[in-house]
Amino acid sequence: PESALRILVIIWQYPINSNAILSTDIFKKLLLLWSKLSIKHKEIILKSFLSYPVHLLVSRIIKPIQEHLTLYIESFQLDNDSSCNNGREIIIPIACSCLYTIYLTNNNVIAKDVFYNESINYLPEKLLIKDFMLWYNEKLTTKSTDNKSSKNKTSNQFFLCDYSFIMPIQCKRKLLTIMSSLEQQTAQQQSYQLSIQSNNNIIIPYLILNVSRNNLLYTTLTQLSIYSTLDYQLELKKPLKIIFDGEEGIDEGGVSKEFFQLLFHQLLSFDYGMFVHTPDQRNLWINKLCTWCDDEYQLIGILLGLALYNNILLDIHFPIIFYKLILNQPIVLDDVISYDQELYNGLKQLQEYEPKEDVESVFCRTFEVTYDEFGEEKRYDLIPNGSNISVTHENRELYIEKYVTWLLIDSISSQFHKLYNGFKLVINNNSPIILVRPDELETLMIGTPHLDFNELEKATTYISGDVNNTVPWDKNNPIIKGFWEIVHSMTFEDKQKLLLFITGSTKAPIGGLKNLGMKIQRMCGDTMSLPTSHTCFNVLLLPEYSNKDKLNDRLYKAISECEGFGLK
Repeated sequence: PESALRILVIIWQYPINSNAILSTDIFKKLLLLWSKLSIKHKEIILKSFLSYPVHLLVSRIIKPIQEHLTLYIESFQLDNDSSCNNGREIIIPIACSCLYTIYLTNNNVIAKDVFYNESINYLPEKLLIKDFMLWYNEKLTTKSTDNKSSKNKTSNQFFLCDYSFIMPIQCKRKLLTIMSSLEQQTAQQQSYQLSIQSNNNIIIPYLILNVSRNNLLYTTLTQLSIYSTLDYQLELKKPLKIIFDGEEGIDEGGVSKEFFQLLFHQLLSFDYGMFVHTPDQRNLWINKLCTWCDDEYQLIGILLGLALYNNILLDIHFPIIFYKLILNQPIVLDDVISYDQELYNGLKQLQEYEPKEDVESVFCRTFEVTYDEFGEEKRYDLIPNGSNISVTHENRELYIEKYVTWLLIDSISSQFHKLYNGFKLVINNNSPIILVRPDELETLMIGTPHLDFNELEKATTYISGDVNNTVPWDKNNPIIKGFWEIVHSMTFEDKQKLLLFITGSTKAPIGGLKNLGMKIQRMCGDTMSLPTSHTCFNVLLLPEYSNKDKLNDRLYKAISECEGFGLK
């Protein structure tokens, strides 16, 4: 009876349930009861839950589930015969299934990161790898297309990866890094074996690109076009090392960062005509008229894959729909928002217009679109004879579907196909990338755009170095104090330049600047020399200047004018 369901809803919200230790038994019984309810009864309870304001839904309903899930996840033990404790504790899959039901039905009212369970970040790496590999193998074996059935199982075939929505992005980054490292080792071993079989004494364990600053695009394209052929694709799986002609910098990560920074700056330039602004001028989009850059589009795809594979953040600006296409996910009307908000508003108005009998006379549309091609108006029929078929209330859904498909997929299919194929040469279908959402993929590739330098200051460590000085080199040193005063007074653009100078990237890593691991090392005493950096290790080498004004002058000159890894 519904009265019994109301009692269940009330007990669920009992404040003590937010303390997993004190309410273990009662909440375990609630979850077991939930698992035995019919679909109809679950829908009644969900309807009640979703009627709450967001803050109450999170604090009273989701938080207790997360707290108890954390308690059980922390007790996971890795044994030799199973993944994730073999699902012996039935509460874990039930709790995950319950969260998944709320996740699916909340219509994006609740931020997706609310469903992250941070305790998963601290699970042993071996367990995460094993869970992913067993999950992926079962996925291949069963070839199941019914995601819902896999989400509601409580058998000993439980896998965390079935519930990737609760896995924090830090966990997914770690899993991706581990799997990439394993693939790199495998590629090195296979390369070694092939060298022995061919009696070749030269064994190169890295993908080495020798490039010229003066001709960066051509030298990169020439080499990667060779590696993209079937006989050499194994090379793309090796760890990446970049060598700039005439420079002695050793690539421990910093050289690669600058390489990607410079190359993408060229490739995304409007001078090449491969990309155009989205209508809101905020992002870039593939130029549907560009039919002369097939090799370059494939190169961009390879570079995107190499950056993700080698854990290098990029300075790129694409709408979220771009990452959805990379993940090969279906496109819907809401995806137009990130491309063109005004167009989305117009299509949404068409979709919902009332009275529906007036749709044809008010909107005056046909199944034909027009676009500009080098100053000439071009026309395209969304369906056969589309220019003669009016959009009415009966076919407006079809029109919207066809228009969105043409706009975001068909009009750029040739160019995107090349880019996607290049990406897949590096990132296989068995990569943990299949666990991420488009917004998570964006974060994995470009980092966190928000820069909290107060957070960075608190997390920075200091290295005294070999300088013979009795003054402690710590946060209380006058030069260190002056440095942070200068940093906090910088414009946003100058702060980005500083980050680029120290780390080789203008973005924060996942989790923010507190996870950057920045170090400031005392380089020497007072001098006119500029500060330098080890971008591979996020280390700033800072002389102990005689005063703040001198520090300010030298620091700004360093971040504004320094480029390259030459030792002169």
